[in-house]
Amino acid sequence: MKSNYIGPMPYSYFPHDMRWIGEQLDKLPPSLRGQVALKYSDAYDMAIERNKGRIEAETNARSECNTRLRKAVELYAAGGLAKTHSLEGVYKQGA
Repeated sequence: MKSNYIGPMPYSYFPHDMRWIGEQLDKLPPSLRGQVALKYSDAYDMAIERNKGRIEAETNARSECNTRLRKAVELYAAGGLAKTHSLEGVYKQGA
C-alpha cells in the first residue's frame, strides 16, 4: 500500500513499513520530520550492522526502530519533544 504522506522519509527502512512510518512522521511538525527520519535511518543501519549475518537482522532492526519512532511521536504528543526538540532520549545508540 502507498502512503499519502509527502515529506522526508528515512533513507533506510523495511519497505513494508513505509506507510506506517509516513503516518507516524505526519504526526510530527514539519520542523522535526527530517531530523526524526535521519535518526531512524541511522538507527536502522546500526541495528542491521549489529545483527549482520543473523536471520533475524531485519526483524530486530524493524522492531527497534519502529519502537523508537513510536516513542518519539508519543513524546511529542505529550509535549516533551516540543519543549526540548531533543531526540537523544529516544534515539541513543543501543537504546
